[in-house]
Amino acid sequence: MVKTTTVGILAIASVSVWGLTACGGGGGGSSSSNDETPTEKPSSASIEEDPGGYAEKQVSISSQTETDAILVLYEDAENAYLLAEQVDNAVSSRSPSNVSGNELTYDCDNNGTVVITVNSDDVSDDERWRFNNCELSTPTFGSIVLNGDYSYVNEVMSNGNAGFQVFNLTGTVISSGDDIVAKGLDEWEIVDSGGVRTETYRTDALEFILGNDYFAIANAVTTLEADSSGVDISLESKLIGSALGGYINISTQKSVFVASGENCPQSGIVKLGGDGGTFAEIRYGDDMNGTGGPDDEAVVEINSSNQVFYQTCDDLIF
Repeated sequence: MVKTTTVGILAIASVSVWGLTACGGGGGGSSSSNDETPTEKPSSASIEEDPGGYAEKQVSISSQTETDAILVLYEDAENAYLLAEQVDNAVSSRSPSNVSGNELTYDCDNNGTVVITVNSDDVSDDERWRFNNCELSTPTFGSIVLNGDYSYVNEVMSNGNAGFQVFNLTGTVISSGDDIVAKGLDEWEIVDSGGVRTETYRTDALEFILGNDYFAIANAVTTLEADSSGVDISLESKLIGSALGGYINISTQKSVFVASGENCPQSGIVKLGGDGGTFAEIRYGDDMNGTGGPDDEAVVEINSSNQVFYQTCDDLIF
C-alpha cells in the first residue's frame, strides 16, 4: 500500500506495499491455469461517490475555525490508506487456506475469503486482492465486512520504480452498520539520479466513506526532491469533505524544505484556497517574515490578516 498524500509520504522512506507480506513477497507467481494476465492501469479516475455534491461546492475561508477544520480533514482523508494498512495486517497474520498456482486464498473471521492473485517476477510486483464477504477485525474501524477489489503494480526500473494502486472496496462496520467505501487511483514514479531522489505521486481521485462522513482527494500531484541536505516538497490538491460542506484547493506557493534530521520545515508557503478569493497561508520558518517568537515553527495567516502561531508542526500539513 502506498500513501500518496503529503502526510503519508513524509511518514515513509520508500514505497510500501499492501499485501507483499501476506503473499510472501514479489517474485514468485508459479505457472498454472489461473489468471496470469498483467493488471492494467485505468486511464483515469474521477469523483463518483460524493453523496452531497461536495466536489462542486467551494467553501470560503474566513476564520481559524475553518482553517482548523481543513487541517483535520486533510489527515482524515487518509482513512483509505489506514483501512488498507489494517486490513493488510489482519490478513498477513494468518496463513493461506489454499494455494493454487498463483492464487492464494485466505479464510476470514466468518465464512468469507480473500483471494490474492500474484503475477510478479524479479523486476515487478503485480497483485490483485478480491474480498468476498470477508469479515476482519481492525484496531480503528472494529470488525468490518469487505467486498470488492484492490490492485497493486510496481515495476523496478534501472534508476527507480513506478507503479499504481486501485481501490474498489465496499463494506460495513458490524457494530454500527455504517457503510465503508474506498475507491480511487494512485500513481507514483521514483527516480534516483546524481545523488538526487525525485518522487512524484498523482491521485486523480481517492474517496472514502464511513457512515455519514465523506472524505476525498482529487487532482493531486505531490513532488519530492531529496538529497543529503533534506527534501523539497511541492503539492497541488483538491480536498473535499462533508465536514467542510464542500472543497478547498491546496497548493505550495513556495516549495516546502525540510532539512535532514528535522521534523518541521525550515521554509515554505502552503496556500489553502477558498471561494470568492478567500484563503489562508501556512508559512514555515524563514517564510514567517520575522513574525512570531523564537519558539514558533509556523504561522497561519487568514486572508493576509489574522495570524495564529504554532510551536509545533504536528497539526499542520507538513
